[in-house]
Amino acid sequence: MRIVLDMILASTLKQLISVIELNSPSYLVIIIMLMIIGQLLWWSWTNRKSYLKATINDVEQLEDGSYCISWGYINNTGKPIFLHHKESSLVVSNGAILLLGGQPPYQFDTGEHRQVMKIVALENTEVEWVIKEKRTKVVVNNKHKKRKEGKII
Repeated sequence: MRIVLDMILASTLKQLISVIELNSPSYLVIIIMLMIIGQLLWWSWTNRKSYLKATINDVEQLEDGSYCISWGYINNTGKPIFLHHKESSLVVSNGAILLLGGQPPYQFDTGEHRQVMKIVALENTEVEWVIKEKRTKVVVNNKHKKRKEGKII
């Protein structure tokens, strides 16, 4: 679709230049800038509500001082998303975690899904759930245990 659009825009640009007889490079630059802006607007319009985002649904402090964190996700793309195992992963940059119940999900149904993954983390642990190239990061400490359920970080 994009290749066809680019071909149409290129032929339209050639016709426009021949009709207007542009002799100045500044006019050509203006037309190219307008084309780029048009493509950016088209791209933003088509992707306006399509996203997949990780959420933190609940943070609970356990008796031993560690924290149990429930993760969820929102898939507003309108279709299920199936990723490669490597495209959905947890990254711990500081501290330690224990993943309860297997690997992070790599299949994402449409809509909002809560508590699809649980981890236990030590105080001041920095953990990110990376889905494709989007990162949702949490630093575990006392301020998180009063978090309202379902809030997106």
